[in-house]
Amino acid sequence: MTKSFRSWLSFATERTLTPEEIDRDLTAVERQLTLSPGEMPDFLERLRTWVESDDGKPVYMLELMRFLPRMRAFDGAPDYQGTPEQANHYYEKHVAPLLLKHGGYPLVGGMTQGRNLMPIEPALDDWSRLALIRYPSRRAFLR
Repeated sequence: MTKSFRSWLSFATERTLTPEEIDRDLTAVERQLTLSPGEMPDFLERLRTWVESDDGKPVYMLELMRFLPRMRAFDGAPDYQGTPEQANHYYEKHVAPLLLKHGGYPLVGGMTQGRNLMPIEPALDDWSRLALIRYPSRRAFLR
C-alpha cells in the first residue's frame, strides 16, 4: 500500500476527533486564518461547536460566496491587488490538491445565474458562486 493511499485511508475511517486533536487543530486554524479581529472569536466558537460534535462520518460543506466589489482591507490581511473573483480562483486552484489528498472532493460548483427566486432577507441573496464539497470526516476538513 502506498503512503498516499494510507494517508487517504486514515481520513476515510470513522474515528472521532479527540479533545487534544481538537485543541491542536483549532490552534492551527487560528494561527493560519486571516479574519478581521472582530470575526475570529465568533468563528472559532462556531467551529469548535461543530468539530466537537464529530461522529467520524462524512460531512458535506455548502459554500456560498458573495464577491464584493473589491477586496476588503484590514490589518493582517495579505496585500492582494486582484479582484475577489481572481482571489477565489487562486484559492480554489491551490486548495484542490490538498482537498483530494485528504479524501475530499467537490460534488458541484459554479457561478450563480441570478437572484433567489423566492424573496428573502437581502443578506441571504445575491450569491456569486457556490460549491458543495464532500469531506470523509471533520478530521479531514480540519487538515
